[in-house]
Amino acid sequence: MKVQRLGGDCKNIFRRLEMQDLRLSCRLMVSLLIAILFIPFSSSFAETINYTYDDLNRLSIIEYGTGSAVVYTYDEVSNWLQKSTVPTYTITASAVSNGSITPTSTTDISGATQTFTITPASGYELSSLLDNGSNVTSSAVWNGSTYTYTIPDVTSDQNIRATFVVGSPPPPVVQNPALSTPAGFLLALTGLGIILRRRRKENGETQSTDSR
Repeated sequence: MKVQRLGGDCKNIFRRLEMQDLRLSCRLMVSLLIAILFIPFSSSFAETINYTYDDLNRLSIIEYGTGSAVVYTYDEVSNWLQKSTVPTYTITASAVSNGSITPTSTTDISGATQTFTITPASGYELSSLLDNGSNVTSSAVWNGSTYTYTIPDVTSDQNIRATFVVGSPPPPVVQNPALSTPAGFLLALTGLGIILRRRRKENGETQSTDSR
């Protein structure tokens, strides 16, 4: 009887272990299924959203990573007037060696204005500027040390590429040979003194004539 009871107890123990293994397997399968189902949604939750505020600290633009943006407009006293959804476009910019262009990438809403700064390396100048393959070098404005290129109305994705070439040397400074020696410099001063004395004399004669 004891042997039979012991055997029954062992069977019960094995059955309990089997049930526990089955329950554990079911839990693992359920957890795996939940993970598979929610992975796509978690990636969408990680989407980057950019908020833009105007000078009065009012929300003006919400940019989503899906290629669209929401634009808010207000009246003069900050009353909300309109909410509209517009497409967004990506503009990438690159420069060949011997110069740089900034920004290198930007996302703009439809109709926005975007300006790029092109900086040639020392001794170089802008050779060509391509916008989606079209030559727009003439649209680059020289500011003394950098160029600026402005897209006044963004309506599509664009790719800008700048190339540079060795710059032309500045024209030589032509110096008056008469002033390149001490004798010539003294001669120039003497001539200047004569001119000044002559003008003073003329002014004195004019004043004396007026007094008469």
